[in-house]
Amino acid sequence: MEWAESAAWVAAQSLLTSAELEPRSHRRPDSHTTAADPGDGDAALDTSADAVAIIAEPHSGFRSIDARLNTLNSRLDHMGERLQSTGLDGAEDRISGLQNNGSSMKKRLERMELILKTIAAKYEDVEVRSC
Repeated sequence: MEWAESAAWVAAQSLLTSAELEPRSHRRPDSHTTAADPGDGDAALDTSADAVAIIAEPHSGFRSIDARLNTLNSRLDHMGERLQSTGLDGAEDRISGLQNNGSSMKKRLERMELILKTIAAKYEDVEVRSC
């Protein structure tokens, strides 16, 4: 059990130290952003900041991630409908890329959840729930 606690601690510290604390306005713009379409960069998960939120307050952190995943899915649906009606070229590639991004974020969430469950196992009064 001691090695699991150490691994969880190292993972948690890694997530904390890799957090991007700069404001969104100073981050690189979404690579697919155009003047006509401001992009969906805000809908994408900032997993470093989410990791900090989850470790600080597990239940609200998971709710935040879940809400942002729902926002991303809703934007994907909206984009799909809009693109079907306008027939824009290259849009399918963008939608596919966003879907892959959402899938990747879900995998990261599952890994963070496993880390938190390992940490929570040490403390009897902490419970980590799945999204």
